[in-house]
Amino acid sequence: MKIGQPDNRRAPSVVTFVEAAGLDPSDLGAKAANLVRLASAGFPVLSGLVVTPFAQSNQEEVWPRLREAASELSDEPQLLRRFDKLLELAQRYAMVREQQARSFTLGWPLLRRCVLRLGEMLVERGTTAEPASVFFLKKY
Repeated sequence: MKIGQPDNRRAPSVVTFVEAAGLDPSDLGAKAANLVRLASAGFPVLSGLVVTPFAQSNQEEVWPRLREAASELSDEPQLLRRFDKLLELAQRYAMVREQQARSFTLGWPLLRRCVLRLGEMLVERGTTAEPASVFFLKKY
C-alpha cells in the first residue's frame, strides 16, 4: 500500500485475544498487540476483546459483536450492568472522539520531526547513538 492510498484490507473490527493472536500485530493497535503477545507467551492476562483500528469503517459490525460478548455476563448481573453503562458511554462518545481526533493530532508529524531533529543534535554531540532514541529518554 502506498501512502495516501486507502487500505482496502478486510480485517475484523472486534476480535477476542485468542482470535487476535492470528492477526498481523499492525492490525490491532499497539496496546492490544502487546496484550496479545503477553497472553500468547503465557502471562496472566484477563480475557477480553480487541476493537481494532478497522472498527471506524465497520461500525455496523462493532456494536452487535460487543452486545454478543455481553451475553457471557448474564450470570453476573452487576458486571452486566457495568458493561451496559460503559458500552452506552462508548457509543455516545465514539463519534465525538473521531470528529476531534484530527484536530488533536494535526500537529504530531511536525512535532515528531522537531523531536527527531533534537535527536540528530544529540547524535552530533555524542550523547546518543541514534536520533530516534530521543523518544525513549528517561529523566534521572
